[in-house]
Amino acid sequence: MKKILFTSMTFIALTSLGYSSDLKGSDYISTKVGETHNYKRINADDKDSFIVQTTVQKCNEDKSSCQYLMQMKDSDGKVIPDSKHQFSYNIKEDGSVYTQYADSNEETLFLPATIEFNKTRTEKSSNVSKEYEFKKQIHSMDVGSKTYKDCIELEADTTINFKSKAHRVESQEFYCKGIGLVEENLREIHKSKDPVIYKTILSSIESK
Repeated sequence: MKKILFTSMTFIALTSLGYSSDLKGSDYISTKVGETHNYKRINADDKDSFIVQTTVQKCNEDKSSCQYLMQMKDSDGKVIPDSKHQFSYNIKEDGSVYTQYADSNEETLFLPATIEFNKTRTEKSSNVSKEYEFKKQIHSMDVGSKTYKDCIELEADTTINFKSKAHRVESQEFYCKGIGLVEENLREIHKSKDPVIYKTILSSIESK
């Protein structure tokens, strides 16, 4: 369930409100083959600790489609069983980005062609319903020991239907140009449990 919640799939800054026609969804993912992004789960109410690794495995010639491998590791660095899965980001001519999982023919919109601020959007697929809004453009932001430039903030309310159960996730996500997700504040809401609140940050980037 953790990997599903994560893929749904994430400051004090200079901001620009309103509409910017120069911002494309395709600007806010990584297409650098061999690059691995390590994400660390911190400030978790349930005290559960793990690392999420996402590696850009390969892209086609014009980088309009790239394949990624995501896996999770426990606090000792061991891969968590059954946590590995592959997915692709498919970039359309208009700059929109769609997610496609290895075992599915369905494409789901991940980032729209044009980033518009303060506009509520709704997306639905067979298992996921998502309402989201881009809140602001961020000139620079600090995450851990790194400073990232040209970022955007996204707030989302996502309902994931998994094994006949509905799981709701409220998130505040930050994406930076050429990098992708750098920070995500999440609140998982379950019908029979108290919400679990935690943060995921990009702790390091490795290259081959």
